[in-house]
Amino acid sequence: MLEVELTTLGFTLACGVGLGLLFDLWRACRAVLHPGWIVTSAGDLLFWLVAMLVAAATLMLANYGQVRLYVFLSLGAGFGLYQLALSPLLRRPLRLSVRFFYRGAGGAMRLLGWPFLFPARLALGLMQAGSQGGRRWGRAVQRLIRRKLELLKPNRKS
Repeated sequence: MLEVELTTLGFTLACGVGLGLLFDLWRACRAVLHPGWIVTSAGDLLFWLVAMLVAAATLMLANYGQVRLYVFLSLGAGFGLYQLALSPLLRRPLRLSVRFFYRGAGGAMRLLGWPFLFPARLALGLMQAGSQGGRRWGRAVQRLIRRKLELLKPNRKS
């Protein structure tokens, strides 16, 4: 009986540490991406949903889903230990890795968008050299293409 409770204590402490790491990862994403309040609220809700599912899965794995007071205390203790000991050391590396991943994903999106970008630029050049009769239509299409090309430019802010 004591063996099951000690195993549960170890699992829930580790789960608390993992939830602390997940929380710091979400904090790094918010610091790098600067989402608005709606996305932040939705992300917080998603974090708590994931935390609930992870804690429930840990309890099912450790002690067949039995909820005791020490389970909540050890989850909180694991989270607190992470926040005191590991979080100050991992905040900056997490933020840098999120920024690196974000920039890499942006570069990949630009690279994947290149087959569409080249024909759009070609069409834009042809419209600029087009005749006088279709100038109004050409300018409207030109503005549309320029707006779409702006989405593919790299973000210089971050």
